[in-house]
Amino acid sequence: SFSFSFSSTCPPMAEFPDLGKHCDVPSCKQLDFLPFQCNECNKTFCLEHRSYEAHSCPKAKLMDNVVVVCSECGKGIDSRGDADSALAHHLANDCRGEQKKPRCIVKGCKAKMGVTGTTCKICHQLVCLTHRFEKDHNCPGAPPQQKKTTTNNNNRNNRQQGNPSNRAGYGSRGGHSSSSSSSSNRNKNTKERQGPGPLCADCVIC
Repeated sequence: SFSFSFSSTCPPMAEFPDLGKHCDVPSCKQLDFLPFQCNECNKTFCLEHRSYEAHSCPKAKLMDNVVVVCSECGKGIDSRGDADSALAHHLANDCRGEQKKPRCIVKGCKAKMGVTGTTCKICHQLVCLTHRFEKDHNCPGAPPQQKKTTTNNNNRNNRQQGNPSNRAGYGSRGGHSSSSSSSSNRNKNTKERQGPGPLCADCVIC
């Protein structure tokens, strides 16, 4: 009979002692050929115990980066694992209370500067989107041509709002036209009352 055995060609696993590593969990100690190393405690673990919770990593809480929002100023605080201590430290040292949002620098504009605000590249002042152009917020660093244009526009707007002297002029012209019409009507009535001229006195028709 023919028999075939792998014992001579395939060595047992005991002959590869450096292949793989044992899990560092005391209750496991499993030999894993593709082990995982914790980036916090630097220990080696098998697939089952690779997570922080599975091997109860003592440094895992330092990795929990929780941001706490202060109720006084609205600022986000990096807790680094201990939210209560971080919030107490912030209230004692860094908290400045409620801060008012800045408003547009243009006189009469009450727009609050939130995510829609913009900074002028010339004068570096904070303005709203409506007054973002240099000519709209009278930028002190704007070119002279733009300043002149702004002045002309303001003068034109003032003229369009109305001038009492202009309105009086319009009325006087209108009154002059009315008086001329009345004079023409009086002359016409006078001619009708005078009757026909001497050339038409012997007319057989009229």
